[in-house]
Amino acid sequence: TNFGKKKFIGTNGIDMPKIRKRIFNENKINLTYIGRLDPFHKGIDLMIKAIALKKDMLLANNCCFNLYGPDRFGWGDEIRKMVFENGIDSLVQLHSEVSGVEKEEILFNTDVFIQTSRFEGMPMGILEALSYGLPVLITEGTTLGVKVREYNAGWVAETSIESIAETLKKVIADKTCFKEKSRQAIELIKENFAWDKIAKDTVEKYKEIRSYE
Repeated sequence: TNFGKKKFIGTNGIDMPKIRKRIFNENKINLTYIGRLDPFHKGIDLMIKAIALKKDMLLANNCCFNLYGPDRFGWGDEIRKMVFENGIDSLVQLHSEVSGVEKEEILFNTDVFIQTSRFEGMPMGILEALSYGLPVLITEGTTLGVKVREYNAGWVAETSIESIAETLKKVIADKTCFKEKSRQAIELIKENFAWDKIAKDTVEKYKEIRSYE
């Protein structure tokens, strides 16, 4: 058996992009989600209802939400129905999945990356957005809330409609802080999730384990 043996759990890493986000929109706020269009797991239903709660404020501040992802199991139609029923079709647009250069261009046109999952393992979409220098609005359910708070790399909401709605209000109030949060996003990834950092930490952990044998 393996009982009593020293172990460690590694984490996913990410390659640092060669370029990063530097210019943010002055007269509007583009919020982007890129991932599976799973209404429950990814908390898209929570996001939609939170947007509806703050609809007038979001419209007044020229906010827009663009959701990109594969349309499977009828999820896209389900989300479009929720958007329409909540009266926020002027704020929320759904798009097909993106990758490569197209995805990079979308990220560079984004001001805030948003993901309101109920639960996650290691959400690579959020790590990728942070690596480009995007501030993130996430829920506790994404598992990255502690790090985002520690580095001041964005905003963390409880996994509830009301908390996400109040956090959207904070995003608007903090618009002048986007560049600072962008710098902190880069630091968060460099110090915790960049592959070179993970590789060094992994070697050190193996050395530590060997020393106990």
